[in-house]
Amino acid sequence: MNLETITYNNERLAIILRFPYEPNGQEFVSDSKDYLQLGAMNLEKGRILKPHIHKSRNEYVPITQEALILFKGKMRVDFYYENKKVKDTIINEGDVIMLLSGGHGFEVLEPTKLVEIKQGQYIDQKMDKEYLWYQFAHHI
Repeated sequence: MNLETITYNNERLAIILRFPYEPNGQEFVSDSKDYLQLGAMNLEKGRILKPHIHKSRNEYVPITQEALILFKGKMRVDFYYENKKVKDTIINEGDVIMLLSGGHGFEVLEPTKLVEIKQGQYIDQKMDKEYLWYQFAHHI
């Protein structure tokens, strides 16, 4: 499977599944302790996934993690650690990125269609986001 992990200071900032990815059956690429789980599946015709529900659990989730699925286009992803840009990478059509920690910003390099998935409730930008000074200082 085309799997890339972005790290800084021994901290995982993101996991990227690069297209094309060919999982062997059902593979979860995130750590079982991540607050959002990322899996890829390659299932045979006729395979049955047993009907189920997810049990209600009362858990504390200290950080929002999110995943982006790029259906079309190309974007540069900038990674930040303690208000400092530390890395960047390009994601392309078909890639999936799961953002685990640190900060992030994006520049759309081609017309892009994507889906964003994250856990938890979204209240508003003031309650849910803290904008990084670095990002704005370099785009003025």
